[in-house]
Amino acid sequence: MRKISLFIALLCISSLLSAQSMKLYFAENYVKAGEVDVDTVILDYTTYGADLSYWLYVENTTEDIINVTVTKTILDTVPGSDVYFCWGDCVSSAVYVSEPREMQANEALAFHAEYSLNSGSGTTYVRYTFNNTESFSDEVSIVIAYRTTVGITESQIKNVNVYPNPVINKLYVSGLTAQSKVSLYDILGNCIIAETFDSNIDMSTLPAGIYMLRIAEGNKIITRKVIKK
Repeated sequence: MRKISLFIALLCISSLLSAQSMKLYFAENYVKAGEVDVDTVILDYTTYGADLSYWLYVENTTEDIINVTVTKTILDTVPGSDVYFCWGDCVSSAVYVSEPREMQANEALAFHAEYSLNSGSGTTYVRYTFNNTESFSDEVSIVIAYRTTVGITESQIKNVNVYPNPVINKLYVSGLTAQSKVSLYDILGNCIIAETFDSNIDMSTLPAGIYMLRIAEGNKIITRKVIKK
């Protein structure tokens, strides 16, 4: 009887240790939607020079406060692509592991994976793994496949640079010509600034969030995602 009791106790402990404290959810219209039930999400990507943002929500399914880090693993990549992510703060493509982020009991927080491509075609595969810092085995992950086809719908404008990004006050756009026109849109597609020639854009009074910068030069167009802190 003692052996049976000990076996049951060990089984319970093993179940607790292997239990996952997080779940991933798809985002629809920037709100939490259904639970992720696939290992890989495939995104068709047909535009050069634009940023692609894929949103997820990470939920703490426990009644405890946990700290969660994100690890980026590039499984395969198309030359000329740029891969980074935002987990609280947005980090550069050189960062592969985030700082821990505190999650309250039953809290769901937004995560977005960022991708841009300047040339070439093929598929970039990136795995994002979310770890509870209290237990190495307590993790959930998803692979995002960015599949680029040959049908390019956007023309590049060379030598354009947008900085700083994220921005707090002024956004600067270098590399513009006399024919360049710059427009700024919010995440819902509302035009905030229409066809200005100014290379210094004052964003100090705008709410924090994500904006799209559209730069047109004749029949050439590029877009850049801008994050306002």
